[in-house]
Amino acid sequence: MSFSISQAISESFGIFKSRLGAMVAVQLVAIIATYALMGAFFLSALSGMGGLAALQGNPEAFAQIFAGMGFGFFLVYLVVLAISLVAQAAICALCGDPRRPTIGEALTTGVRSLPALGGAFLLVIVGAIGIGILFALLMAGAAMGAQQPWLIFVLGLVAMVGAAYLMTKLSMVLPVVVLDEVRGPLMAIGRSWQLTRGNSLRLFGYFLLIGILMGVVYFALVAALGGVGNSGGGGIAVAIVLGLLVLVYALLAGIYWLAAVVAAHRQLGGPSTGAIEDTFA
Repeated sequence: MSFSISQAISESFGIFKSRLGAMVAVQLVAIIATYALMGAFFLSALSGMGGLAALQGNPEAFAQIFAGMGFGFFLVYLVVLAISLVAQAAICALCGDPRRPTIGEALTTGVRSLPALGGAFLLVIVGAIGIGILFALLMAGAAMGAQQPWLIFVLGLVAMVGAAYLMTKLSMVLPVVVLDEVRGPLMAIGRSWQLTRGNSLRLFGYFLLIGILMGVVYFALVAALGGVGNSGGGGIAVAIVLGLLVLVYALLAGIYWLAAVVAAHRQLGGPSTGAIEDTFA
């Protein structure tokens, strides 16, 4: 079927309004869990260095703390990534599951979806790194041959278009895993590829339009905050309010983006994916 941008935008606002409270609650749980984990890890590393007293008169202490984190910091990053994926999956369930799950049920769905989402994320990252290395080598070769500087521009343009194309084709992985319950990472990528077939350009325009509108509002708030900050002491209270508005807006924008993805999936959803070898035609 032909993807309708106007219909998707209309449905995305409906989804966003219908379960906003529950989605905000899930996002706040994820934020609190993330900062609690990072705070506990930092305090643990700090205690290993002798506590806060070790920082006094030792300007290199912070650098030593971060240098000593090593593999532990990488593990914390993985846990933070897992928390983010679970929260996104839970919000997706709240947006698109017709059974209207509770917050607890949505979080449970998020945890069940984590292996597939994590596997798909890993596959995409590995693929992106491989393609990035290839383009870097090609651009380095073009740069060495200074006779053809236009080739660098062409390769850069191809890389941007290719990245936009792949992001569009993979944009349905989250709802495919959560709502269609496709638990295999490769199968989820394949189904997302199939669902977007024939509508990639419209879908890209849809996400681009939403991204531009969200960016305009965000930068307007930031500009207003900067203007108030430069107006003197009388604007401190207003600056605090605007700063809080920027944070709240960032939270709500992230939730709305997931609602927009679910709205697109509602239109594109169809029969189950076929064989993987037939997917990437």
